[in-house]
Amino acid sequence: MREQRIIRNEALYRELNERVREIEDDMSMRGLVEAEPYSEYFCECGLDGCMEKIRLARDEYEQARSDAKRFVILPDHLIADVERVVLREDGRYAIVEKLEGERELALSDPRR
Repeated sequence: MREQRIIRNEALYRELNERVREIEDDMSMRGLVEAEPYSEYFCECGLDGCMEKIRLARDEYEQARSDAKRFVILPDHLIADVERVVLREDGRYAIVEKLEGERELALSDPRR
């Protein structure tokens, strides 16, 4: 039950971040806004009720999205029994990889 809630939370915020990125790209291509070097992304942690944001460069976000089992979180939002840190960047963010629920996560990946 707990793992399913964590998976749902993470998948929801990953989907939200993907939509925000698409909107930013569209607005930039139309010349409505200038492309910014950093964007605000929602923390993709599995903690209940987290609505915190992380400032990331596009390549930092893309690095996290390079694998369906990976999520970008605030460093202190690690849930150690279901994920491990694969990259920690200057205390701003961490990229974590799922230890369990990999099949469900891959199916929830909006890029697949």
